[in-house]
Amino acid sequence: MRVDPAGSLQSAPAKVSFLRGCILLAAALVLLVPGLASAQEVDRFEMSAGYSYLRLDTRALGLTEYTNSHGGVFGMGVHLNPWLAIVADLSGNYGSNGGNKFRTFYALAGPQAAYRRGRSSFLARGLVGGARNAVSGLQATDSGLAWGAGGGYEYRLTPYWVLRPVQADYIRSNTFSTTQKSLRISAAIVLTFGKNLNPPSP
Repeated sequence: MRVDPAGSLQSAPAKVSFLRGCILLAAALVLLVPGLASAQEVDRFEMSAGYSYLRLDTRALGLTEYTNSHGGVFGMGVHLNPWLAIVADLSGNYGSNGGNKFRTFYALAGPQAAYRRGRSSFLARGLVGGARNAVSGLQATDSGLAWGAGGGYEYRLTPYWVLRPVQADYIRSNTFSTTQKSLRISAAIVLTFGKNLNPPSP
């Protein structure tokens, strides 16, 4: 594997512009979604666990193609009201390409907005946190800033269990003096608990 910082570095203004766009998207969701939320039962807390697929951008590290990585994701969230939550997740993915084995870890958090109809919920979120990439063939490891945005779909199975069949996040990370633009797709089962924030009308 060849790391080529000169050909892969992104300018600081471009990074700031992308991060500003994520913040503006999250702010727009905060302003627009409240009028769309319906009276689906929403608990205060949630915890989730599931499978994660990562299309890791190893082109930024000198390879000719992306690397398909597989792993898991664990998440938690606190609902501030029926349509807005603060969420966080940890994920780890493993893959190989060009004779090298890649390990990628993300720790991300941010606001999440929900549009709810019946048992269904459509999600949109912005994320910021850290990334850690390791290349076993070169005995190289580096950590850096990560940020991005994504969306997903949930279906409530019971008062406490929710199925999240798809969650897609576009994640940009800075490691090895390069910027990686990766896509993470996951599926999870969610446990919700705590006070119902949307109780039925008397």
